[in-house]
Amino acid sequence: ISCVTQPKLSVCLSVCPSVQLIWPEFFVFHLKALSLLLSEILLKNGFKVIGGHADALIAMLNKKRFDYYPRALHEPWVEIADESELVVEKHLMLRYPAPMFFFVNKNNKRLQQRLNLGLKSLLDSGEFEQFFIRHKITSGILTKAKVHKRTIFDLPNPLLSEKSKALLADKRLWIEFN
Repeated sequence: ISCVTQPKLSVCLSVCPSVQLIWPEFFVFHLKALSLLLSEILLKNGFKVIGGHADALIAMLNKKRFDYYPRALHEPWVEIADESELVVEKHLMLRYPAPMFFFVNKNNKRLQQRLNLGLKSLLDSGEFEQFFIRHKITSGILTKAKVHKRTIFDLPNPLLSEKSKALLADKRLWIEFN
């Protein structure tokens, strides 16, 4: 969310997948209390992060206590629908790898194998991507966000394990903007 370059405050998009960025310290970011991962990624990439309670973030932004409020690709429009002073930032986007995982009881090998088999089948058939394209939350979001018109800042995620880093090579798991 920005109050620096636009007449209204704005929401800065962030999305998961990586390269490198050195960001000037004058940009101030604020994150939801539960977004510790993004907070750590931003800190390790030279951003200044301001903490606060998740319920107060929009009010804090309206009071200009920080300049941008990074949101996931699908989040900002719904979150600021009733905020006449806020708009989604139109030119910038942060991108960083942050895989999501299913965790199952380590003794439940059958469930683990079934989930792996099902996900592999969805990925191999292209159904996984089609689910993303058609889901009510993400349908049309790449067009709405105008990702091709944005300057994308790729942030490395220094918190990834070696196993997680290996997932970055599987292009089926990541959103492509090209």
